[in-house]
Amino acid sequence: MTPTPFQLLLLRAYPRAFRERHRGDLLAFWQAQASEPRYQGTLGRGRYTLHVLKDAVGGGLSTRWREGRGGDVVIKSILAGLAVDLRHARRALLGAPLFTAVAALTMALGIGATTAVFTVVEGVVLRPLPYPDSGRLVRVLRTAQEGKTPSVAWPDFVDWRDQARGFETMSVYAEAEGTFAWDDSAEQLSGALVTRDFFDLMGVPLALGRSFIADEDMAGGPSALVVSHGFWKSRLGGASDVLGRTVPMDGEQVPIVGVAAEGFTTPYDETWFWQPMAGDQLLASVGLPTGTRTLNFQSVIGRLGPGVDLRAAESDLRALALRIDESVGKEEGQRSNVALVPLSEWVVGDIDTTLFFLLSAAGLVLLVAAANVAGLAFSRAAVRERELAVRTAMGAGRGRLL
Repeated sequence: MTPTPFQLLLLRAYPRAFRERHRGDLLAFWQAQASEPRYQGTLGRGRYTLHVLKDAVGGGLSTRWREGRGGDVVIKSILAGLAVDLRHARRALLGAPLFTAVAALTMALGIGATTAVFTVVEGVVLRPLPYPDSGRLVRVLRTAQEGKTPSVAWPDFVDWRDQARGFETMSVYAEAEGTFAWDDSAEQLSGALVTRDFFDLMGVPLALGRSFIADEDMAGGPSALVVSHGFWKSRLGGASDVLGRTVPMDGEQVPIVGVAAEGFTTPYDETWFWQPMAGDQLLASVGLPTGTRTLNFQSVIGRLGPGVDLRAAESDLRALALRIDESVGKEEGQRSNVALVPLSEWVVGDIDTTLFFLLSAAGLVLLVAAANVAGLAFSRAAVRERELAVRTAMGAGRGRLL
């Protein structure tokens, strides 16, 4: 694969001899990184750029230092020059307190605004989702004549889960509400219906108990409940005997089989509890036969297998969906197309564009602040013309004068 101009630029961070020895290895490593699932999509490419830039600059500087630029003589010379510069800067700043205060305040405002906005962007857009190896998590979207939708029919999901290649596992997620009747009050909390392998897919072990078993995820199976860590602490007092305990939910006594890890949350709204999906039973509850493929009510999340390319998995799943639609006799206008989107990209949505515009505006504020300070410095330089002339005559270079 031909290296990109960006990758060739990264090579310049390393010493010439090092580049000549390891050029091929470095390019192969960067290109392999670029193909990883976590670096796919708009957000993934931005994350890839920042990561390899940080690694190349850090590695290049450390390599240059190790290859002889960090000798004792050089270190002593640099430290001595730095000490002289610091003493002179201190005297100059104390001698012009008004200039110092204005410059410090201007730069503080610019740096503070940029740092605050970047912190938000890093936390919302650049930081990976709080799940192990989250770059392999994808959202499966269905597209048809009515447009793109995250909802999928239960029989379609079952066929995809059982037959699709390239996926380690798949699970579904549907928002739900539950009414809990306590001794003196009742409250409605948001939850989710999921398949039994949902927690395995997300990669976060439960704090207590277990996830759902096959019998609980079938029509007519026993009821079961996994509660969030916050539910366990706030509603049940963090009781150690919570497993097997029943809670009054929607007019029934539902046993608790597990407690989610502290801090675990779904990529959507706040979730207080999870129940098994039992998709066939849901279809029956609304009077539809088991194989109904016209009711789309659930979202599909998949975890790609190790080393599986996002686009390759998408192409395979798309072909599978088409074969299934043809086999069940769907008309051409009703057949589904599918698309895979990195889960992080789906969660962030359009907000990433807004945040990047905000970050650009903050960067512009920092540039204006720097320009203002530079203008102040040049104005002050005119007043210090005699001093600068004397220092130049004594051998001070331009860098030290500035």
